[in-house]
Amino acid sequence: MGKRDRSPVDSTSRKHQRKEHSDDESDTEIKVSNPISDDDFYNKSSEFVVWLKEKKGKYLSDLSSKEARKYFAKFVKKWNRCFYSGIASTDIDSNARSKHKWNFKVTEADEQRLVEAKDSVHSLTASALETEKKRSGGSAGRRTNIDEDMDDEDRARYEKALRKKDAKSYDSTRQAALDELVPKATGREAQLEKRKAQNAFHKQERDYDVSLNDSDLMGGGDSFAAHLARERARKERYEERKSGSRNPKEELDSRVQNYKQKEDATMAMLRDLAKKHHGGGGNH
Repeated sequence: MGKRDRSPVDSTSRKHQRKEHSDDESDTEIKVSNPISDDDFYNKSSEFVVWLKEKKGKYLSDLSSKEARKYFAKFVKKWNRCFYSGIASTDIDSNARSKHKWNFKVTEADEQRLVEAKDSVHSLTASALETEKKRSGGSAGRRTNIDEDMDDEDRARYEKALRKKDAKSYDSTRQAALDELVPKATGREAQLEKRKAQNAFHKQERDYDVSLNDSDLMGGGDSFAAHLARERARKERYEERKSGSRNPKEELDSRVQNYKQKEDATMAMLRDLAKKHHGGGGNH
């Protein structure tokens, strides 16, 4: 009581009105989670074929490449306004792809295998395109935009900065690897290594000092004369090597002269030692 029975005609009319209202405003009621672009021509070919036949009364096989792209651009706008949410290849009638009627007969099993093969190719193609889009959409995409806004001078500076950054990154990576293989000393160990290096340096400096006895420093007898002779011969050899202008005969004569000087110096030293020895013995 209180409720009015609805006639079948009224019910049908309201349903029809609701359907039309839903079709007209579907773009405001449905939200598309994955908008598409003109680059998705092959990814959304199944949906595009159905839309082209139902909404435009055209077949993809009858269109040129330019016309197909133009209609697909319109389809993209409709898609992004949420008119479509996707369709499987199995839901597409083969007649929607082309109005051509084939003369041969295809069994239901063959048609199913054909549809599965098309779906497999579609999935692989879509996956490859999506991966490529993600790969090129990062730094490479940003770099393309940067290159377009640069002149030659700015681009050269930018590339130089990139190379410097790459070199710095390489050096940091190399140093980190070396530190991992041969860790740097720290704390007390580092101090000990530093002290050890300083001691080695000072020892090396001391090794260059010449030890001379009193007779060599103060002079005396034939020993001092022998020392002067050796020093003179050393200087002569140095000057000869420096000039490098002597012929083989002069070189041989010089060597003989040097040998005689060494012999004279040796004999002078021996005579000096003999004098000291005999002089000491005479005192006893």
